[in-house]
Amino acid sequence: MQLRNRKNTENILSTTEKGLTPKKVKGKSSSKNNVTLSPSRIQKVVRNISFCIATILFSLFIYFYIILNNHQMTISPSLNEEELRSLLEKTRNKMLTSEKELKKTKEQLLLLTKEKELLNDTKLHREIKELNQNYKRNILILRKEIQRMCRREVEQKFGWEPYRVEITLNFPNNEDGPDTFIIELASLDLMPHSVYLFLQQVSHNLWNDCSFVYSAPHVVQTTTKNYKNPNDDLKRRFKELDLMSVSFMEYKKEYPHLKYSIGFSAHSNGPGWYISTKDNSEIHGPGGQQKYEFEFDAEPCFGRVIEGFDAIDRIHKMPVKKGHVLKDVVGIKSAKISGWSFLIT
Repeated sequence: MQLRNRKNTENILSTTEKGLTPKKVKGKSSSKNNVTLSPSRIQKVVRNISFCIATILFSLFIYFYIILNNHQMTISPSLNEEELRSLLEKTRNKMLTSEKELKKTKEQLLLLTKEKELLNDTKLHREIKELNQNYKRNILILRKEIQRMCRREVEQKFGWEPYRVEITLNFPNNEDGPDTFIIELASLDLMPHSVYLFLQQVSHNLWNDCSFVYSAPHVVQTTTKNYKNPNDDLKRRFKELDLMSVSFMEYKKEYPHLKYSIGFSAHSNGPGWYISTKDNSEIHGPGGQQKYEFEFDAEPCFGRVIEGFDAIDRIHKMPVKKGHVLKDVVGIKSAKISGWSFLIT
């Protein structure tokens, strides 16, 4: 019985190794062939069977693992603290990496944009510079023409140099004391436009009844306020004749703002002028208080006091209130051109 079972087993193994076919085997237990298997073949068959079993087991393991994980996630989708910290750390690292890449890309884009703008700006800058040079050249030509015309008008109307203007003052309460000073105007070779404007204002009696209102540490300054009526501004008279201010900041370094010099104020927004009570060649010269169209521009200095210094000092010593405003204004009783007898109305 044991011998028969052994033979049947050997036949089955032999059939498995060679393959069952209807022509070769008619029955599993009725085969009469005597098959002998070598140990190497037996080991090979065992390995194949083991591999199949392992594959099946591994597949079952994966299947149940997936089922179990899906079940756990369905029941409790939240992560524990460790997993959450790890996930956040990974997310933060990714964000930092992304931000670095984005920053790098932006820098590259900005660099390319700047390079393009630089190329465009270089060309544009050259064009603007050329236009600016042409503009300044034309402005200087126009200035010279204005100066030439002003000189001609002054000589035709007021005669030859020098030109002098006598100012008579009215102090508060008609107090006795020095009340007159004389201004000698700058040469027409230096300041023809400013001299023309001031002579025209004086010849039309525009400064009569105006006043000295300000007394700062370095200047005493006039305004168009009527000293007889503080509520009356005489600026309208200057506007009517179009004699408000100079057309440009005429200035010559040969005629600086020294003590007792006369200058037009660029800050008065009108025909105001001042007398320097000290050397103001720096503060009122080029690059002093403010910048103008050209680096050599400054407030026009167009005359100097040659007589009556004590009258100027008298104004400067008067008490002031806030803003360097005189407590009591000093009136300009009259302003007239010395040696000029024509009266223009």
